[in-house]
Amino acid sequence: MMKGIAILFMIIGHCQIPDSLHRIIYLFHLPLFFIVSGYFYKNNSLKLQLVKDLKRLVVPYFLCAFVVGIKYGIDAFRLHDFSKIPDFCLAVIWGSCPIQIEDLSLPDIGPIWFLLALFWCRQIFNWIMTYKSGPIFVISIALFSTLLSQFVIFPWSILQGMSGMLFYLMGFLFAHHQNSRHTLLPLSVLIIPIAYFYGAIDMHTGLYPNFTMNVLGALAASYLLYVFLDFISQIHFLRSSMSWLGEWSLLILGVHYIEFMLINWNAKISFWMETCEEPVVWVIGIRILSIIASVFFLSRISFIKQIFVGGAKTK
Repeated sequence: MMKGIAILFMIIGHCQIPDSLHRIIYLFHLPLFFIVSGYFYKNNSLKLQLVKDLKRLVVPYFLCAFVVGIKYGIDAFRLHDFSKIPDFCLAVIWGSCPIQIEDLSLPDIGPIWFLLALFWCRQIFNWIMTYKSGPIFVISIALFSTLLSQFVIFPWSILQGMSGMLFYLMGFLFAHHQNSRHTLLPLSVLIIPIAYFYGAIDMHTGLYPNFTMNVLGALAASYLLYVFLDFISQIHFLRSSMSWLGEWSLLILGVHYIEFMLINWNAKISFWMETCEEPVVWVIGIRILSIIASVFFLSRISFIKQIFVGGAKTK
């Protein structure tokens, strides 16, 4: 259920929304993905983890990029304009946030950077946790990576993944220490408004306006969301709907990436502003419904199911 609500927040966060709502969503939605993944972490051999995540994360990364590349290629031949092709190929190879250094310009790959970041997070975390002092090493490396990301940018979203290990570890620890979880509720309620004041996180670009409060705010907001979803899980329709979204969250990300890269939503909003009273609401609704409908039909294709779910039962 947590992955289901997180993926919806991601789509909304990529829309043109009021700044206040944007700050709320970016307070926690990216850390939440790492937290949820860490919650379900199970120790595997290094080889098994590598093979599993290459199939589960890296293959979907290149498949989504390939689909977008095909559309760019068709447009290039149709319009006789091939300017987008080299930049997009470079973005796929770079696999991280954009960078501009003198004459060197590396473009942004878009939302699927997260797949590479999670890949590195899981590999390094799984390796470190083979040591007795694994959690201490994880925290140290995550903090160092976050600091380093303020000065340099690595390809393939390596630093973003290493920074995300802090949240991944928190999810892992929460799964193993749930007896004291109810004591966190009042503390979380207190932390969130303070964290909101300090600004939102952008893990993609390494933006942490106040690292301590940003981390605490992300953890607090994620915990409150956990409590809320635990409460509404008593309603069968909501539980089954959110569980379905969570099961197919990877495919939802892929479909969202494709529409994010190929549809000029700014132009759509400009058009609807002249015909609708609430254009942003309409755009958000249309994007979410179209993505869910696409995923519903794509999930029936065995090839797609094998890549984005792997035939395994997800949580």
